[in-house]
Amino acid sequence: TTCFVHIPKTGGSWVTKGLHSAVPEERRHEVPSADVGRVTLRWLLQQYAFVSGHFTMAEVSQVLHDTFVFTFLREPVDRVISLYHFYRQQPGGEALDPRVAQVQAQDFECFVEGLTSRVSPWSNWQTYVLAGCAHCELPARNLLPSALANLQQLDFVGVQDHLASGLAALGQLRHWTVTLPSRPVNVTRSRPKQD
Repeated sequence: TTCFVHIPKTGGSWVTKGLHSAVPEERRHEVPSADVGRVTLRWLLQQYAFVSGHFTMAEVSQVLHDTFVFTFLREPVDRVISLYHFYRQQPGGEALDPRVAQVQAQDFECFVEGLTSRVSPWSNWQTYVLAGCAHCELPARNLLPSALANLQQLDFVGVQDHLASGLAALGQLRHWTVTLPSRPVNVTRSRPKQD
């Protein structure tokens, strides 16, 4: 069995689409964000060969030793800029995430100035996801040792800057025939460059 820890705005939708060619539809399940944690990951992996979702290591830790677990990471500042602009272009505000309305009410400069040092989707989110904590009240520096240790336990870690080669390498490791998507998926349009 295989589990994809899909960290938002790291190219995970493109990766998942690429894996559709390798894993038949009836053998894979993409867990909607609202349903993460409602059904145990172990149970899902008994039903499907491939499960993906916005899991944290808190959910994944129960299957680490008998499941191939992988993720893709992204340079943190670029990930936050992408997330901010992705939320800005969403219609319907809070239907996607309650933070959408907050983002849509502020320009980027005001939004950044209002950020707190608390871990959130806007700061150190990848560290939080990998740390295996049940909540994100701890400062990021306290989460980092656990995140690094858990990262070492994953079977594969790709990076968003090299999605195609990462997905190809993942396919080789799993003995999957992967067809790379021909265009970006879930891309944030009209966002400024990081600099």
